[in-house]
Amino acid sequence: MKIYQSLVILCLSLFAFSGCTDLSKEDRRFADIIAGIGSKYAPDQRTSVFGVTFTRTNKGIALVGEVDNPDAKKAVIDALSPLVKRVSDDITILPEAKLGSRVWGIVRVSVANMRRDPDESSELVSQAIMGSALRILRESGEWCFVQTPDKYLGWMRQDSFVLCGRNELEDWGSSPRVIVLATYGTVREAANNHSTPVSDIVAGSLLKSVSASAGWTSVALPDGRAGFVLTADVSDYDIWRKKIQPTPEGIDRSARSLLGVPYMWGGTSTKALDCSGFTKTVYMLNGVQLDRDANQQAVQGAPVVPGAKFENLQKGDLLFFGKHGTDQRPEQILHVVMYLKDRNFIHASGMVKINSLDPTSPLFDPNKLRSFICARRVIPSVSSVSETPVRH
Repeated sequence: MKIYQSLVILCLSLFAFSGCTDLSKEDRRFADIIAGIGSKYAPDQRTSVFGVTFTRTNKGIALVGEVDNPDAKKAVIDALSPLVKRVSDDITILPEAKLGSRVWGIVRVSVANMRRDPDESSELVSQAIMGSALRILRESGEWCFVQTPDKYLGWMRQDSFVLCGRNELEDWGSSPRVIVLATYGTVREAANNHSTPVSDIVAGSLLKSVSASAGWTSVALPDGRAGFVLTADVSDYDIWRKKIQPTPEGIDRSARSLLGVPYMWGGTSTKALDCSGFTKTVYMLNGVQLDRDANQQAVQGAPVVPGAKFENLQKGDLLFFGKHGTDQRPEQILHVVMYLKDRNFIHASGMVKINSLDPTSPLFDPNKLRSFICARRVIPSVSSVSETPVRH
């Protein structure tokens, strides 16, 4: 499962302050106030930004840090101003001002990697697929701190996407497009299988549609590159979006089509997947957007009481596994799978494969039976996929 707690500056220093014996009672109070506001405006820092600290000055306190919500900044200042003579403010509201109006992007490669920090050696936290819209929050050298339509945050290389303004993004969103439904594909320079590749593509990629004839569709990529794809590999995006209806049978077919795809921590494409990336991809291909990580997916849809032998489950239900809570520690979701039938489930673990919760089955996974926590039914409780960029 892809699970981590922060991609941005955290308020760890605040909590450190509150634990220091040499910190004044008043400073501890300030730290608690800021931490409480952070919990309100950024309860999950995988999807929102709040990192504010303070220092003492001769005339009061100085605030420093960054937030992605102007209301969060105002709340901090309003809460602390009555308590000290002066509050000086150096809190940046993202997107940072130097970006100007070009605070949007469109992924231009088949799969764009998102990392915890702006470095190729940093942890892979997620991925975004060609044609996806991005919100650009900050830049550092060749990297940008971005937010995907599911609100997930991470650092992405600038050569992975096209930087654009609001009008350009809206033009892309309103243009005729096709969605790739084949697991893998290739955009070629000419309409034949021996032509030079322009780009690879994966399921979920969005391309601008130009024309179609003789089994090939002429397309343009987000960065303007042009070529041809097999018409059988794509579908008109607007028609697909209107017609697609998630069903247990359709989700079952999509899941099985990925059998054997290798596991990769942070993977959310048909090239390689982690456990929550697998469930997210399967549901995306059926018109439903799940959140990124397993513990986020564990609160989507509706709870299902599975039954003693999981007899109450249906195809497509999500099952969650991890560490059961105790008096000393909270419950922890560590893995998600998709239920098939007869106690069989499909998941990404080493590769996409089928295992069983039935002790008599040759596919039985005893560790999963021991660590089962809960089940959720997503159909039809989760809203359909939306490309609308995240707004603050």
